Amino acid sequence: MADRPNGTRELAAARPAAGSSLEPAPKPISVALAIAIADAVAQGDRALARIRSLGLSVVTVADASYPSRLAGVELPPHLLFVMGDIRALQPRHAVAVVGTRRPTAHGRALAARIASALVASDATVVSGLAVWVDGAAHDATISSGGTTIAVIGGGH
Repeated sequence: MADRPNGTRELAAARPAAGSSLEPAPKPISVALAIAIADAVAQGDRALARIRSLGLSVVTVADASYPSRLAGVELPPHLLFVMGDIRALQPRHAVAVVGTRRPTAHGRALAARIASALVASDATVVSGLAVWVDGAAHDATISSGGTTIAVIGGGH
């Protein structure tokens, strides 16, 4: 019994070394998964060509132009597809304007007034790309000569 470890340090030292034969072998992937991976790789060049043909830029979470505030959220998106000036992603001041999908005419007018006031204060307006309140905010921002960022949610 003298050769059995009897303390925490001795137990830790008694563990098998990495790569030893005591570690379980990795499980092989299925044929279906291997085919799906190969297809995704083959389609990658076509996807990039389509993205470029649409005039989009791709910004990854590792790029310097990736918005620093967005990188700080718990699960930031890995990719951003950008149409327009990438520098708009690093505004000094940004305010989100959001609202219902069924606003009244007064609600749309109010969203436009808020967006115009934000532009006058040198803020970038951030909103979704829905037609109603979001659209009113983007329209007013552009009409006022401001910078706007439209976010289309994709989820995780």
